[in-house]
Amino acid sequence: MGMNLFHLTDESMRQELSKTMMPGEQFSCPVYVSFGKESLLGSALSNLYGYAAVTDSDCLVVIRYNMLGVEMSNRHYSLRDLESLTVKSGAITSIRLAFASGTGMEQLHLRVSPKVYMSGLTAQKQNLEGLIDTLERWK
Repeated sequence: MGMNLFHLTDESMRQELSKTMMPGEQFSCPVYVSFGKESLLGSALSNLYGYAAVTDSDCLVVIRYNMLGVEMSNRHYSLRDLESLTVKSGAITSIRLAFASGTGMEQLHLRVSPKVYMSGLTAQKQNLEGLIDTLERWK
């Protein structure tokens, strides 16, 4: 099914994240995120959008969709491999992470709005705060 950018709800986010979990694995602090360059002009079509959450197995799970809502990838990043974390808060919170991998470092940049207007994402701000708190514990 994929993500419907025009009908974002807590329930649809939970359903999509649940599909990526291992049996018995749980997640918390789910947030709607965007990936891509910070630009006002011309970037919306090339950006990816999706969800991120932390799991009880000490992972950051990330699902990416294109503008049409087609899933492009989903990935679990082990928080044990977190090498660096930079958080910049503002109208959009920027979370930059670097994970050690077999090929060196893997960079991840999440952009999260504390409030997703015209959506059914009621706990975005609280979940963002919880996500940042969890990530900072692994820094």
